[in-house]
Amino acid sequence: MLLRLLLQFKAWMMRIVCKIHGYLYYRNNRIGFEGTIRMLDTPWKINCWLQANVKYVPDKIDYWQTAQETFSRRQGDCDDSARFAQYCLNRHGYQSFFLLMWGESKGHATALFKDGHGYYTLGTYGLVPHNTEDIDMVVSFFFGNMTEWVLLDEELKPVEK
Repeated sequence: MLLRLLLQFKAWMMRIVCKIHGYLYYRNNRIGFEGTIRMLDTPWKINCWLQANVKYVPDKIDYWQTAQETFSRRQGDCDDSARFAQYCLNRHGYQSFFLLMWGESKGHATALFKDGHGYYTLGTYGLVPHNTEDIDMVVSFFFGNMTEWVLLDEELKPVEK
């Protein structure tokens, strides 16, 4: 429980720093979708761009925007930020997935990728290092009551666990 709280605090602090960085460097670029995707070549840059450019707006009717739609609209919910992050990560050689998780009363989505230190998530909660290779532990970080999850590829097809 304490580790979860510390990780959540660290993620919150990283979001603040990243939002400032994103406003300074990425807020008013005029290089279009493809130019922006080329520029966002690290998870940190993707996170900063999302924090500075995408306003969180929950769907009235659930709709998963494409990366292009999120870029153009500059707003969306967790699944829209996750799909944008997944698109960028995959374009720069990361193997990332759309992690969709749910429980009794809530659901959440984020991009998931792995490096030598374990899993990371990237989306509305920012760039979060989870320091584990257990997806169940990653899911419990977000909301303790979420017990179900599925990984989807970029075409939204389920990936075997």
